[in-house]
Amino acid sequence: MCAATLDDHFNALQDPLLLVDGNGAIVWSNRASVEQCGLSAGRMIAEALTPSAVRAILSCSGASVIETVQSGSDLAAIVTAVCGNGASPHFLVILTRNQAGILSLREREEALAGVAHDLKNPLGAIFGYADALLDTAAGEGLNVKQRDILARIRSTSSRSIELIRNYQHLAQLDALPQQSGTAKSELNSTIQSVLHYTWREDFERPKVEFKPGPQAIEVAIERLLLERVVANLYGNALKYTPPEGKIGITTAVQNSMGVMEIHNSLSVIPPDEISTIFNRYVRGSTSKGTPGSGLGLYIVKEILKKAGGSVHASSSPEVGTTFSLKLPIWGGAA
Repeated sequence: MCAATLDDHFNALQDPLLLVDGNGAIVWSNRASVEQCGLSAGRMIAEALTPSAVRAILSCSGASVIETVQSGSDLAAIVTAVCGNGASPHFLVILTRNQAGILSLREREEALAGVAHDLKNPLGAIFGYADALLDTAAGEGLNVKQRDILARIRSTSSRSIELIRNYQHLAQLDALPQQSGTAKSELNSTIQSVLHYTWREDFERPKVEFKPGPQAIEVAIERLLLERVVANLYGNALKYTPPEGKIGITTAVQNSMGVMEIHNSLSVIPPDEISTIFNRYVRGSTSKGTPGSGLGLYIVKEILKKAGGSVHASSSPEVGTTFSLKLPIWGGAA
């Protein structure tokens, strides 16, 4: 097919189609881009799209759907990262008002949240029975093989409960108000609580070391939301750290912010995936064969954003992977 025929084909599309370089400059656009959005070659996509949408598009490393990319509209972007000449990244962007796909996604998430609610109680009971047999006199007389089976039942039910909690939080994220100092939680005791109900020492799990700061750290966030953030970050480290590795958790106060860092050794996130791991339903290339939904880190980011906090990831083969979260100190005092 000749170039002119290809242009004719793309110009016949009703949805705007753009080719954007790594700086956000439009290299090529079809007729619909000009007529509907005023986006033509030589202009910047930042002229018409929201700053968050531009950042999301330019950090895309595969394929992604980005909602509400234009202020005051229901416009969404379907983005595919493509190669340009040399090492320069280019992005193929389709702008669409087709809400059917977006609505379908929301409906599925609401349905999953409903199913999750129904499953939480029976799974909690299974977890509780296994826990009691492993940690109380009720389990006396069990042999090594029986205890191993119970440990696996407990671990599986624990992961399932965490997945359910994430689906429930996902359904509530849009309605979650900005947390402007309306509630407080103590960071160290929250971490200790999460570790207590999610971790048991066995040969299949890495060692975990928690070194809290020398003082109580009260941060401005609701306790249940903080527990979800800590549980997701810790659960993520637990999933991707091999048994011979180590997980280290530290806390501190820096510049009127409560800081938690969770580091796991022998686990590496590829550099080109660091910018996308907090996106909805995105899972890294190293996650193949590991259970998960691609929601945990997205929920962490959204909860912290509503609370005036942030989360950052760094990773290297020499050091491993570290997630750092920051939350405002309650009352603003260091």
